[in-house]
Amino acid sequence: MKKINKGGRPIIKHKKDQQLSTMVTLLDRKILERNAAKAQITVSEYLRMQGLKEKINVKIITLPAEVLQLKGLLNHIAANINQATSKLNALNVITTKELIFFKEMIQQIKEVTILINQYCK
Repeated sequence: MKKINKGGRPIIKHKKDQQLSTMVTLLDRKILERNAAKAQITVSEYLRMQGLKEKINVKIITLPAEVLQLKGLLNHIAANINQATSKLNALNVITTKELIFFKEMIQQIKEVTILINQYCK
């Protein structure tokens, strides 16, 4: 049985029914609108065409498992030292000089983890 065309708008195979919102500056918006107008298409069509046609090189940095374990261990050690000094300080068992020493040690451990992150970038 053949379907009879009753006229009207043709059926679209892939209807665009999903909305995507994005925040831009006023300047960005004007540039996008101007570029779309130059191409005589809507901003939606312009963004869709630009976003889907170009390949974007994504640089993925994966750290070796050993480095990730080292970072985790350093953070764990720093957290343990922090907890221990907090408890000792609450009991007044630790001197101010020792407290400062442990805080400096925690800071040094954090600096090492920052250096690991910077090296891997």
